[in-house]
Amino acid sequence: MTLVEILADASAAQLPQTARLLIVDDNAAIHADFKKVLTVEDHSELEALGNDLFDEPGAKQSASTRIVFSFDSAHQGMEALELVKAAVKERRPYSVAFVDVRMPPGWDGIETIAHLWEVDPALQIVLCSAYSDYDWTGITEKLDAGDRLLILKKPFDNIEVLQLAHALSRKWALSRILTDRLHDLEARVVERTAALQERNEELQREATLRLQGESKLRLMEKLEAVGHLAAGLAHEINTPLCVVVANLSFIEESVTTLLELAQPRAGSADAQDIAYMKEECPRMLQDTKEAADRVTAVVRTARELARPATFSAARANLCTSLDATVAIARATHKEVASVELDCGEGVPDVVCHVLSVNQVVHELIDNAAYSIGEARRDSGAIRIALRNVGDEIVIAIKDNGAGIKQEHQSSVFNPFFTTREVGKGMGRGLSTAHLVIVDQHGGRIYFETVPGQGTTFFVHLPVHGPRIACGSPLTDALGEANVDGASRSC
Repeated sequence: MTLVEILADASAAQLPQTARLLIVDDNAAIHADFKKVLTVEDHSELEALGNDLFDEPGAKQSASTRIVFSFDSAHQGMEALELVKAAVKERRPYSVAFVDVRMPPGWDGIETIAHLWEVDPALQIVLCSAYSDYDWTGITEKLDAGDRLLILKKPFDNIEVLQLAHALSRKWALSRILTDRLHDLEARVVERTAALQERNEELQREATLRLQGESKLRLMEKLEAVGHLAAGLAHEINTPLCVVVANLSFIEESVTTLLELAQPRAGSADAQDIAYMKEECPRMLQDTKEAADRVTAVVRTARELARPATFSAARANLCTSLDATVAIARATHKEVASVELDCGEGVPDVVCHVLSVNQVVHELIDNAAYSIGEARRDSGAIRIALRNVGDEIVIAIKDNGAGIKQEHQSSVFNPFFTTREVGKGMGRGLSTAHLVIVDQHGGRIYFETVPGQGTTFFVHLPVHGPRIACGSPLTDALGEANVDGASRSC
């Protein structure tokens, strides 16, 4: 609704047919004169007033335009102030006050008006005077009158008093209606703004949920693809590996037997060769068996991770499951950095989606390796440590790479954070890692970084299932992580 519409609405509103007047004068006779004029019963005077007001000669004033006045009288300014206070408190304010200028021995009219407006700023006032105590300039210097003040010279004309009383009463009533309409409009604006704000927040929540849903879907698709790949690789590797392991056992027995049967002449070259083979063959066979056992463990873990059941939360030993992940990472990034796993003593099993957690650690190791590659280090090192902190398992992945620049630290877990923003590889999978650890497991993931020196990511997982927790960083297993100049982001 525009201001013009509000004004038109206020003008069309049903105006009250009564008005309260306050007469403030130290002369009791003046009070009687006002009441006589304003309670006139002679319709001819009212008709004349109507003619003057509506500028229609000969037209009779409608009864609906007449206002019935009620009066209160005060002979001093302080008495008038108490009446105005009481009227405002009772919510029956005066519409118009006729105030005399000279009212000894108390306040004069100007001072009285100033006090009345402090209590009721909307009060319309007619200042009555037979003398030139104040000119208009003097009045405006003492009062912020605006359009609330008119001057009536004594002796006053009856019609003039009637005009002022009717016109100012209707002006006061219209002002109240307009104020009410504006307050109603403001309330509607506030209500509408609140509704729009609520809707905006709802849309933001929906967008966030949609984004999370899409991230979860991508994660599940990725995990499923990894599972299929792991299952295929495990199957292809497992068959020839079984042959290798079986043949190694046979070869070990055969070589031992042959070496025992061989009896060369003492001091001959054959004797020296056989002695060397007796010393070296068992060691080489043992190394080969250990390597085959490690490959077997990797294959076994890959086959377990490929099972659909691993997508459900279950109690798992993270040290065991991460061993295969670290073994793969060690082989993948051997040209860039050494990769070590440190499982602390007494680390309990944890209820988790083991495949998801392994994937997160794998991504964090990849990021660490890329960071080291960006720094072009000759002695890159990645250390993964597990510790039990209270009722949480804490996994820390520390590298001595390039670190994360200050301008990128607040965006690391942002789904729209791209690898181009921080160079090759940085930021890969971190939004997914945040989704897995925080949303899926009720845990926490954060990092500490020193640009140019390295980064440590901390992953907190509740031992007994999802719970939002806040634990201490895993500094004891990694050395001093909170170094001077480090910045931290959760």
